[in-house]
Amino acid sequence: MEASGSIAATTRPRTTVFLVDQFPWWRALLTAITISSALLLFAFSGLVALRRFWGGLQLAPGLLTLVAVGFLLAVLSSVVHCGTQLLCDKKSTAYRVIQGFLPLSLVLAVFSICLPGSSFFAVLLVIVILGSEELFWLVRPAFLHDFTRSHSPSRYSSPDGTVPVEKRLAATNHFVGEFPAEVIRRTERTRGPLGEDVCWGQIRSEFLPDQRTAAIHLEFCPPFQKTPVLHVEQVEGPDATVKTTQILPYGARLEVRLARSGSDSLETRIEFSAIVENSDGA
Repeated sequence: MEASGSIAATTRPRTTVFLVDQFPWWRALLTAITISSALLLFAFSGLVALRRFWGGLQLAPGLLTLVAVGFLLAVLSSVVHCGTQLLCDKKSTAYRVIQGFLPLSLVLAVFSICLPGSSFFAVLLVIVILGSEELFWLVRPAFLHDFTRSHSPSRYSSPDGTVPVEKRLAATNHFVGEFPAEVIRRTERTRGPLGEDVCWGQIRSEFLPDQRTAAIHLEFCPPFQKTPVLHVEQVEGPDATVKTTQILPYGARLEVRLARSGSDSLETRIEFSAIVENSDGA
């Protein structure tokens, strides 16, 4: 069970963290828009399919009608894609289900509205519109994540608003780069440039042959005054997913799951930073 508190995982774009920090009402609004768009898209596809199956659709729609429907479906699909990528963890079941059902609903809608006698050019244009939209969300190189990382200021930024606190500290501290194999974990407690209370460091997780999941326990000593915001990121080792399962003022629990187990012992290295803002500067 996931504990209450502020949790920021690297599998979700920094856009979400930034917008929620700046506009607390933003998440609820985006959730409502995403759900509404998904319901409209799925309802349209289902109703049109039922009407065609029962013979309710007789006349083939014209060119303008098909193109208008294609653009409408592309807009709704883009809204749902964007919303789920901002709101859901990319490894979650909900994310995968929604991303899988969207293309299926679009195919069903196109098949249902393209009746015998429809213009071949109109059908082809609709397919190009929807195919281009789906291809963009399929092959984009972490568009939202990369854009926010390079353009959006973090709430934990230096005075010039360019470098997040934990990354600036990592760049100026030697032990991050020097992490010998015999070291299991290293932790530092520091003050950020705006008075933030920061506990950060790196920790290894070991996997025996055929083992895929390992638990990591982090201790914050002394405990924070309140539940911190926790950032976690894998910096070394085989492909794995890092999930924050609990976070409290005195510690946190992580779960590391390998993409695939191996016949030999494996090891990952996780970088973390727990941050509490300076209440005087809020």
